[in-house]
Amino acid sequence: MPEFEMFTYKLADYEGWLPEMREIWRAYMQQYSDSITDSNPMAFLAKLWIGEDRGQYQQPNHERELSVSQLWSEFSAISERLHINFTYKSASSFGKHTLKNISSLKVLGYDDNGYSGGQKRLWFRPEAKILEECRRLYRELLVGSHLRPGCEKQLDDLEGVA
Repeated sequence: MPEFEMFTYKLADYEGWLPEMREIWRAYMQQYSDSITDSNPMAFLAKLWIGEDRGQYQQPNHERELSVSQLWSEFSAISERLHINFTYKSASSFGKHTLKNISSLKVLGYDDNGYSGGQKRLWFRPEAKILEECRRLYRELLVGSHLRPGCEKQLDDLEGVA
């Protein structure tokens, strides 16, 4: 695909409409990025986790570095709180599927240390636009689940969050 993109840029430059071609590719990449995360259950949970912002710690989730097992535990907890089906029954299976979903997670700012120090550490550093989308999604789901048992405290915590 990169070769085709460069080919179209060269043609557009030659024909005098390079700015329009750049806009076409920018829109295509945005659409592709949206479709990757919208259709992937792991990316959906990652969006919710990022959007939770504070989580159970004082530091926002998107600023934290954690292990695969910690992330599995937190994804499991958030899916339980919001009554979302969580299919990964162990941190091991979750870790394997993380590797299979790397392209979807990278759209959300995923990165890791490459097993430095004997334990894999990972983090999400989303762009501001993606971070706001994650926060909006989390708030919508939280408010939408307010009639479900156990969500009253979360709604109280949500008040005052922009």
